Amino acid sequence: MSKRGVVFDSGLSEMELSQIERILEFSFPPDLRTFLNYKLPISKGFPPWREPGLETVRSSMAWPINSMCFDIEHNAFWYDA
Repeated sequence: MSKRGVVFDSGLSEMELSQIERILEFSFPPDLRTFLNYKLPISKGFPPWREPGLETVRSSMAWPINSMCFDIEHNAFWYDA
């Protein structure tokens, strides 16, 4: 199914949602969990929640902190004083 360029697949099962939460060690907010249970956006730009191992999602979640740490270590991120 496609609406305005977004392609949807069948929603994630309760088992899939629980497995994702266990692997990534977080809990979906209730509204997002309900949405992903109903329909799963699979277009470019959306997390690949059904990817084995969830490495792409894990990498995306780590990017902000990894980027900040890189800037702190390699760029003049903090004022020296």
